[in-house]
Amino acid sequence: MYGYPDNSPPGNGIQFPGLHKAAGGTGTYDDPLTFATDPTEEKPGTRIYIPAYLKYAIMEDGCVACESDWKSMKWHFDIWLPSNASTDSAKVQNCEGQWSFSKSTVEINPPPGRVVDSKQLYDVSTNTCSSTP
Repeated sequence: MYGYPDNSPPGNGIQFPGLHKAAGGTGTYDDPLTFATDPTEEKPGTRIYIPAYLKYAIMEDGCVACESDWKSMKWHFDIWLPSNASTDSAKVQNCEGQWSFSKSTVEINPPPGRVVDSKQLYDVSTNTCSSTP
């Protein structure tokens, strides 16, 4: 997971704008969350489905740690945690830790129609992290 405070540079900028002009999304097929990885691991625009989150995501950003891991053929996807300039940095980063998994199943190029949980992983209006499933 990554969010506004620990994006590089901090903010919602993305390296490979496509569907979104900035990191974001709700997690549906039509509005997937942004994810970051090495562009040789998954090319920009690739959609994934994450059963642990019940969310879709789309590759729109780079990630230094992802690039380093991919050199060793270790898969690494960082999923955008909804956040902005007004969110509490410590709470966002704690939530990232709560939602980060060292191993998780993802489906690459999934079809539409998978189950999606409409609640956000982090509620920016209340600065609260959703509980993990």
